[in-house]
Amino acid sequence: MHADPAPTSSDVHLRIGHLTTVDMSLALLLGTELEVDVEHGHDVFGLSAPGPYVERVEALGVRHVPLTALTRAWDPLRDGRAFFQLVRALRRLDLDVLHTHNPKTGVMGRIAGRLAGVPVVVNTCHGLWASPEDSLAKRTFVYGLESLAARFSDYELFQNAEDEATLRRFLKPGKHRVVGNGVDLTHFTPDPEGRRQVRAELGIGDDELLVGTVGRRVREKGLAEFAEAARTLADRATFVWVGPEDDTDAASANVDTSPISFVVERTDMPAVYSAFDVFVLASHREGFSRASMEAAACGIPMVLADIRGCREIGEDDVHVLLSPGRDPVALTQAVERLLADPGLRRRLGNAARSRALAQFDQSKVASLSLETYEAVGRGKRSASLAMPLRAEDRKAARHLALSDSATDAQTSEGDISADSSDDSYRPKGRDLDAQEGRRITVLHVLPKDRDRGAQMFVGLLRDALRDDPQQHHLALTLFAGPQAAARADVRLGLTEGRLAHLGLDPRPVLALRRAIKEHQADVVVAHGGEALKYVIASRTRSVTIYKRTGLSSAEVSRPSRTILYRRLANRATHVVGVSRALQDQSHNLLGIPHSKTSLIPNSRDPEVYYPPRSERPTDRLPLVLFVGQFERGKRPNLFLDIIGHLRARHLQFSAGMVGSGKLRQAIEKRATALEVELLGSRDDVPDLLRRADIVVLTSEVGSEGMPGILIEAGLTGLPVVATSAAGVEDVVVDGDTGYVVSSQRAEDLAERVAALIDDLHLREDMGNRALARCTAHFSAAATAEAWHRLVAGLVHDVSGSH
Repeated sequence: MHADPAPTSSDVHLRIGHLTTVDMSLALLLGTELEVDVEHGHDVFGLSAPGPYVERVEALGVRHVPLTALTRAWDPLRDGRAFFQLVRALRRLDLDVLHTHNPKTGVMGRIAGRLAGVPVVVNTCHGLWASPEDSLAKRTFVYGLESLAARFSDYELFQNAEDEATLRRFLKPGKHRVVGNGVDLTHFTPDPEGRRQVRAELGIGDDELLVGTVGRRVREKGLAEFAEAARTLADRATFVWVGPEDDTDAASANVDTSPISFVVERTDMPAVYSAFDVFVLASHREGFSRASMEAAACGIPMVLADIRGCREIGEDDVHVLLSPGRDPVALTQAVERLLADPGLRRRLGNAARSRALAQFDQSKVASLSLETYEAVGRGKRSASLAMPLRAEDRKAARHLALSDSATDAQTSEGDISADSSDDSYRPKGRDLDAQEGRRITVLHVLPKDRDRGAQMFVGLLRDALRDDPQQHHLALTLFAGPQAAARADVRLGLTEGRLAHLGLDPRPVLALRRAIKEHQADVVVAHGGEALKYVIASRTRSVTIYKRTGLSSAEVSRPSRTILYRRLANRATHVVGVSRALQDQSHNLLGIPHSKTSLIPNSRDPEVYYPPRSERPTDRLPLVLFVGQFERGKRPNLFLDIIGHLRARHLQFSAGMVGSGKLRQAIEKRATALEVELLGSRDDVPDLLRRADIVVLTSEVGSEGMPGILIEAGLTGLPVVATSAAGVEDVVVDGDTGYVVSSQRAEDLAERVAALIDDLHLREDMGNRALARCTAHFSAAATAEAWHRLVAGLVHDVSGSH
C-alpha cells in the first residue's frame, strides 16, 4: 500500500470483548455495534457458544472465541463449567473492556469479568426477562440476580427507560444510562425492486396483501397470537413468519401454525420488510425491538404489542398501532384495521420511517458504548490511577523508569555509557568535532518492514542520500518479516512476541544498542511512536530524532498515551513533523520547544510517480480512484457514499478502490452494487494512478500526518478531492491543485468530484498545477536536502556542546 497510516494507532487500540449466549446474537443483535468497534480500529472479540453464525461474525473483522459449555437454557451443571471456561478465556484474552449482553451471559459475564481482572466491565440490558405482569417470585428472582450482577460491573446501559426505572434503586448512582437502540440506516431502506423479487418468490400478487413478522419461532415472540390473527384473517391476507426455529421452546410445538407460511432466515432483510404490507410483532417481552426498528426504517406500517421495548418504537396511531400484549383478539382487530385502510398504511409507514431516521441510528448508539468505555477509564484513572495506562503503556513506562538505573549494568563491556545530565547522548570514544575523513552515520529505525508510507519514505531517503560524501544513511528493522518498501540494510530479525504487544520487549532494546555500537551511529531516527519507545529505552548517546509520521486521534484522546509520548518525545534530541499540524501538536500537546522541532514533509520519487507519457485518453469514462487501507480512519464507506451520490446524478464515470484491511468484507456488497471495482492491495499503484483521472481521499481529520497518496497523485498530474485531514492542506491548494472539503459531508465531496468529472479542462489544469507544486516541494531530492541539513546541524550542535 502507498498511503501513509498513523503508525502508532495500533498502540492505542482497545481489546474489546462482547459476550452473548449464542453466535446468532453477535451477528444479528450486535452486528452493527461490532462493526463500529472494528471501524474505530479496536481489536474486537465475540464470545459465545459456537454455531452457524460464526462465519458471519468473523466477516465483520471480529475474532470469535467459542465457549463450548455455554447454552441458552439455564442448566446449573453446564453453567458452572461455562463460567470457569469464560474466566479462563478472559484471562487469556487480556481484554481492556468486556461488554456483556443477554440475561444469562449478562449475569455470569459481569462476575467473571471482575474475577478475571478485566479493567472495564459494561453490561447492556436488552430487556429484563421479567415483566410487571409476571409473578412476584419471578420478579424477585430476576431483579435480585440483576442487582447482584450490577455490583460487579462498572456501568449499566439500558435500551429502554422502563427497564432502567425498574432497576434504578439497585444500581450504582451515576453509573447507568439509557442509550436506546438502532439499526444500520444505510442498509435498511425501502427496496421496491427487492419487494417485487421477494413477493414473486412467495407467490404473492401485486393486488394481494402480505402480513409478516420476523424473529425466532417461539411463544415469547407472540407465535400463538400471530397464528390466531392469521386464522381469522386468512381470507384477507397471506401471513408469513421469517426466522429460524428454536428448539429450546417445546411449548411452541402445541401452537396451531397451519395458516402461517414459514420462511427460514434470509440475508436480504430490507427486501423482505419491503415486501410486507403490514409488519406485526406480538412479543411478550422485548428490550428494544430490533425487527420493529428495521421495519420502520423500511417505511412499513406496524402493529406492535403494547409492551416495554415496543412502545419505544413510536406513539400509538402516530407512528404505529399498539395492541395489548398477549391479546390475540385485539391484535387481530388492529391488523384488520390496517388491511382495510391503505391511507392509514401510508401515513403510519411514512411516520415510522421519519422517526427511524431521527431516532434509530445504530452507529450513534454504538458510539455511546465507546464513549462509556472511555468515561469509565477516565474515572478510574482520576480516582486511583488503577488504570492509568494500558498494558503496553504500563510496561513501556516501567522499562523507561528502570533504564536509567539498569543501563550500565545491561551494557556489555561498558562500551556505551550515559551522561544522565544531558539528553544528547553520543557514542563513547567518538569525537563529533572531528568529522573530517569520515561520514556521519544515520540509522533509521522501523519496527518492521512493510509496504507502508513510513517504510517507503525511509527507503527513498536512504537511496537519495546513498552517494552523499558526508552522510551515510541506513534503514534498520527490529522485528522479522519479509523484505518490503524499506529494503532494510540492517535486519535484527527478532520474533515479535507477546512482550512487544504488551509494551516494550527488552530484546530489541539490547539488540538495537549493539547495532548502534557496531555501526558507530551518530544519529538514530525513530520513525513513529513504536520505534521511539525502543530508541529512547536503548539509552544511546547518539543524537536521537523522533519523526512523527501520523496524527492519531485515538492517541491524542487518551491521557495515558499523551503522558507516555510526552515523556518519550522530550527525551529525544529533536522532533520532526511531516506537516504543520504535527509540528504544532508536538509543541502544544507534547510540550516540545519550537527550537527542538522541524517541519520536513513526506516525499515520493518522481522517477516512480510521473504522468502518462502521452495525453490521457478522452474516449473512456473518467476513473475516480481511492487508495488506502480499508480501516476506520480512512473511511472507505464515505468514499462509497460519494459514489452513491454521483450515481444518483447519473454521471458517467468508473470507480475503483485500492487497498485491503478489516473492512473489506463489510463493504464488498455495497461496492458491487455501486459498480466500484475492489482492486485489492497492489504493487502497481503508480501505473494505476497514470490510468486514473481523479483521486479521492476520505480520511478522518485526526487519522493522517501527511497523506502520501496526495503527493503520489500530484506527481502523476492528478487533481484530488480530499477531506481536511492533517497534512492535506500542506499538499493541496484548495481550488488550485484540487479541492479540500472541510465539511466532511459526502454530498459536499461529491459536488467537487462531479465538477471534475464534468470538466476535462479543469482536471487537466488542476493536475498540471499539482504536478508543478509536488515536484518543487515533495520530491525525494527536496526532502533529502532538508534531512541532510538537519542531521549536519544537529551533529554540529552536539559536538560543540561537548
